[in-house]
Amino acid sequence: MPNKIATNTRNMLYLKLVALLKTITHANGYNTQPRICDDQEEADSAQEQHTVWVKVADEAMDDSTLGGHWHCVCDFVVFGLVRQDESDLTTDTNALLQDIRTVITAYRASFPTTCNGASMAGFDTCETDQGALASAGKSFFVQPVAFEYVAGPTW
Repeated sequence: MPNKIATNTRNMLYLKLVALLKTITHANGYNTQPRICDDQEEADSAQEQHTVWVKVADEAMDDSTLGGHWHCVCDFVVFGLVRQDESDLTTDTNALLQDIRTVITAYRASFPTTCNGASMAGFDTCETDQGALASAGKSFFVQPVAFEYVAGPTW
């Protein structure tokens, strides 16, 4: 039984999140137009005011199997980095966070049909840093998003 990454639920969720984040543009009615980066290194070197990237975090599976399948909960983390411009850094940070939550929530119903039945379990605590660890003139946040799905022998 081949194991194809194209049908891997965890990878499908990752790709779906990145694709949704890429739709955050002024032309689509959002407050911000972030650059979607592959990682923090790319975000740090970017010149855009708003940068975003996604990483897979924890994935938990029940100890018991359901007919050869496992109930999984997978967390993804959406990172945001905001550089201060002439406007208020707190407002700019809140605008980016609002846009991220809005786009994910707006397409919440599409996850099961496009990601092997996976459903969004919800957002977790968003940690924001504006000046304590983030360098001057920058704000940083991490917004966890949890998904639930059933994984089988081909994952």
